[in-house]
This record gives sequence, C-alpha cells and structure tokens, in this order.
Amino acid sequence: MDYKTGYVTYSMKKNLDFASNLFNGPYKNSGLGLAFKSAIGQPSGGPVTLMDASLYIPALQQPQIFMSSPVYSGSQLLGAVIFALNITSLDGLLTLDTEGISSGESLKALLIGDDFMYRSN
Repeated sequence: MDYKTGYVTYSMKKNLDFASNLFNGPYKNSGLGLAFKSAIGQPSGGPVTLMDASLYIPALQQPQIFMSSPVYSGSQLLGAVIFALNITSLDGLLTLDTEGISSGESLKALLIGDDFMYRSN
C-alpha cells in the first residue's frame, strides 16, 4: 500500500480492491482501509495491528481479519503491508488434531480481544 496516495499497489489475488484508493475509494471504511490507516500511524518497529473480522465485499462478503504493519527504510515510511485472513483458514490453524496421540479429541485455541470478545470461531 502506498502511504502517500493510499492506493493498493500490489495484491496476490487481484480482487476488486486492487488499485483502489484507501483514502477516498469504496473500501476506505472497510477492514482493509482501517488496517491501512492504522499501519501508517504506527512508528517504526511498532506493533502489528489486528482488525476485527468483518464482512468484506472483495472476498465475496466472507468475513476477513486484516493484519497490518508499516514498512520503513530507516526512519522513512515507505508504505504498509497488510494480510487478509479468512476466518475458516484461521480456525483451521487454531485447531490441533490429536488423533492417535491420546484420546483422539481435537484441541482448539481461541483468539480473545481486550474486550473479552472472541476473535475466532
């Protein structure tokens, strides 16, 4: 993401959000737009921002979680990198199948926010 113009300059899937503007385009208030604005407001070495899951039009209205971080070269901000996580994929990563190890049950981790609300299924 280009922090000066707000344009999405690269996208692996080339969805509808590719080449859109996150300052004044149709996705400025989406999870992607909010993740972008959060990232460019962070200092160098700042924390990775995790946005709550929300329905996302370019992902065919499927819930997405966005992780973002600013990209710096020394003290100069170059842009932001943002990853979209599908809720189903995230749930799969948080589940450990223990079949054959002990009782055969699955173990599951949960993501819980500062407000004690679940961030995963």
